Parts: sequence; structure tokens; C-alpha cells
Amino acid sequence: VTGMDARLAGTVAADDILIMPDKWEYPWFASWDAAFHAVTAAIVDPELGAAELRFLLSPRWQTPEGHIPCGEWVMTNECPPLFAWAALKVADAGAGDALLAELYPALQAQYAFWWDRLQVKETRLFRGGFMGMDNLPGRSIHAQADSSGWMAMFARDLAEIARRLGKDADAAGYLGQREEIATAVNAALWD
Repeated sequence: VTGMDARLAGTVAADDILIMPDKWEYPWFASWDAAFHAVTAAIVDPELGAAELRFLLSPRWQTPEGHIPCGEWVMTNECPPLFAWAALKVADAGAGDALLAELYPALQAQYAFWWDRLQVKETRLFRGGFMGMDNLPGRSIHAQADSSGWMAMFARDLAEIARRLGKDADAAGYLGQREEIATAVNAALWD
């Protein structure tokens, strides 16, 4: 690398700067935290919130299979899949439904990843990594109530996005899967 490019080697591109809670107590990146930050930022600046989600749902962070790494030190683990929820909140804060249309394919990919790879033996129950209950094992092979609940929420929110985009068949499919998850949770994970 020569000239101007040599001076930029090892620097961060401005579009890779993400919102962090603070530099002392909580100075690390987690995807689901970043989704909450996007929602909060959108209250003041919808484009800032949208930029955070665009990064999380871009090929710079999301894998081609649809997996969104939980954090920089747990790249293979899952975090709660709340990005459709966050996209709806940021869209409603002012980014608009054009943001939903932009993010929809990546959200569908993440949903398919969960449905195909994190569903426990086609039971409509799910397992995951850090689901907000850090005291649980991150690599469980068993159905988890929290992972299954997050997935039901994901299906609900993806159905709403599909509805807003005029994709009624998609919306009906996601709502149907949400009902399947709810039925499975009530049958197997509730006493």
C-alpha cells in the first residue's frame, strides 16, 4: 500500500462505527444490544438507528447462511433474534417502510437459519446461545423456553413487516409458524 492508502491501513471505515453503551463498564459489542441501541438512537436520529441495523444485517456482519454472530468473542453463538422488532421500531421512529423493504431479505435469511439449524428435531421448539439468561449453557442441544419465545416474537414481527410490504402470503406463513411455536411451547415447556 502506498501514498494515501498507506496512511489509512489499519483504520476503521466511518460506516463501521457502532453505538456502544460506554467505554468503561460495557465496552464490548453484542448484536442484540446493538439492536436496542438502534431503537433508542432512532428516537433522536432515525437514520443513525437505521445505520446500526444496516450493519448488523449486512454481509459485513451477517453470514451468507443468515447467522448473526452474537458478539466479537462469541461469533458462533446466537443472541436473541430481535432484529425484526428493532427494524419495526426504527421504521416507525422515522426511517419508514423503505428500511423494512431494504432489511427484509436479511431478516428472512436469519429466520430461515433459526428455523433450519436451531429448531430441535422439527418440534417447533428452539435452542440458542446467549438468550438474555447468561446463567444457562450457551450451546444447549435441548429446547429452551427463552429461545422458543424469542423465535415466536421473531415470527410475529416478520409477519408484520411482510404485511406492510404487501407480502400477504409471507405474513400468513410467519403467523402460522408463530402459532406452531406457541402450541409447542405450551405443550412441552409449560407445566
